Amino acid sequence: MPRRAAERRRGLRSGAERDRRAGIEPAVRETYENGVRQATFHDPDGNVISCGGAALE
Repeated sequence: MPRRAAERRRGLRSGAERDRRAGIEPAVRETYENGVRQATFHDPDGNVISCGGAALE
């Protein structure tokens, strides 16, 4: 795995862990057949925030 991709992956993992500790969890987590993952969040005002990314090779 390229170094830069590994660094991004660690950054995303640590960010997700920080969010969990703060009580922020996605309402929906999806993984598609092609490896793309997506997380959907809902804020208290009813806004929808969705984050996704392609699988690393």
